Amino acid sequence: MRPAAQTPARGEAAMKKRPVTAAEAVSRIAADGARVMIGGFVGVGSPHRLIDEMDRQQRRHLTLICNDTARPGFGVGRLVDAGLVAKIITSHIGTHPAVQRAMLEGRIEVELVPQGTLAERIRAGAFGLGGVLTPTGVGTLAADDGSGGDQAGAGPARAGRDGRRRQRRRGDRGDGCAAGDRPGAVDWRGRLANPRNAIAHAASVQTITAPEGRSSSADNASPIA
Repeated sequence: MRPAAQTPARGEAAMKKRPVTAAEAVSRIAADGARVMIGGFVGVGSPHRLIDEMDRQQRRHLTLICNDTARPGFGVGRLVDAGLVAKIITSHIGTHPAVQRAMLEGRIEVELVPQGTLAERIRAGAFGLGGVLTPTGVGTLAADDGSGGDQAGAGPARAGRDGRRRQRRRGDRGDGCAAGDRPGAVDWRGRLANPRNAIAHAASVQTITAPEGRSSSADNASPIA
């Protein structure tokens, strides 16, 4: 995917057409029970204003699709601390002890996915594909014990023409996505592009918060005033 900064005209048009407040944005992307894709890497570049607003509005029973669970009181970790999350689809929970406890106690369902597989599942959802083929996880307990985990939605492993066994992983989409809200966030360069470029295309409603005058290229983006 091309970074947002490479298509300014398209993004500028979206920004002029649909500026919204944080409260309005949350009402669009995070109804109770919604699947919400949230950008950021251990909280760096996460949409903190929108996360704060989700907490303020007490949007509950959320399913979060995100790279990681950040830290206590920070990033998506704040939503976990507030008891607003029912399920998390993510690649890492090690920096937030409360998520680990909630998973072990059965209070939050956690679907752990290898980071590269998670990115490709989101990308597949963005392009309307049913899933992707990957050798990651084939032959492991997570793939074979029938309990789901990071292999939820997987099909049986099959050998390709090159002889390597691969398993299908479903594509993922969200009801809404919140990409980021720090100055320069919509440039999406370097590590800040992970996983924003993918989620910005894989949700029914996208929101991007940025200083006035910045541009965004995500389809149907709603910049936050």
